Amino acid sequence: MRAGAASRLGGEQRGIDFELRDRRRGDGEADLSFLRLVGNSAGIDAVRIALARITAGQSDITLVGGAHNAERKDMLMLYEFGGYAWEGEFRPVWERDPDGGFASGSLGAFLVLEAREHAQARGASPIARLSTVVSERSDRSAGAVTASLQKMWQQIAGGVDSAKAAIISGATGAEPATREERAFLSDHAELAVRASGTHIGHAPEPQFAMNLAIAALAVSKGHLFSACDDSGFERTMRTTVPMPSRPCTMRETMAHRRTRPKFCQ
Repeated sequence: MRAGAASRLGGEQRGIDFELRDRRRGDGEADLSFLRLVGNSAGIDAVRIALARITAGQSDITLVGGAHNAERKDMLMLYEFGGYAWEGEFRPVWERDPDGGFASGSLGAFLVLEAREHAQARGASPIARLSTVVSERSDRSAGAVTASLQKMWQQIAGGVDSAKAAIISGATGAEPATREERAFLSDHAELAVRASGTHIGHAPEPQFAMNLAIAALAVSKGHLFSACDDSGFERTMRTTVPMPSRPCTMRETMAHRRTRPKFCQ
């Protein structure tokens, strides 16, 4: 099955193409499914759909992820023409205002999401449970990003222990979106924050999967990686339950990842 959809948002055309194929056994029962998504929100939707299929019992195990080549000249041209590219010497994501900008990064991130029973049956040891993925779109009106993040937070806040939680943010450094995300995060100062873009740059499609992977690595190590921010916005954390956040300027996303309790030294 192949299909496409498009919508208009904030005066800008937004679209997504997707392809779903089933490889069927001789008895007609589906054996493997392949889902290909294309578009800025592809990485978000890929994880969301994979989680929904496993929760509904339609899949036992999925490989989900994406890749981005930051050296594509056409993309570099678009970023520059749009005023999104960071200029000047390197600075952490939270220290790029007032003009802002992001550093494009070449990324590839793929995750194995699996039903607990299926993992246990093959002897695998899960390190975390992905319980919720929520996403929203926002326009470029003042305060829209902050309001969108607050709306999503209300959907997952009940399952988050703030004393043992952190946010791995996909903030790009581009303004005004980063400033509005920082306003949201400032209202939740009890949560430690890390901007992955400071370390690995920004890549639209795979950023969300990469943040989930970073969260899983932090869980397996038992501590959150060090802050890289002279402004003091990123603070030290005592315990870790990482929670990846929004990966792009126009589409906001949160995922709640529950873990076995582990503590920093």
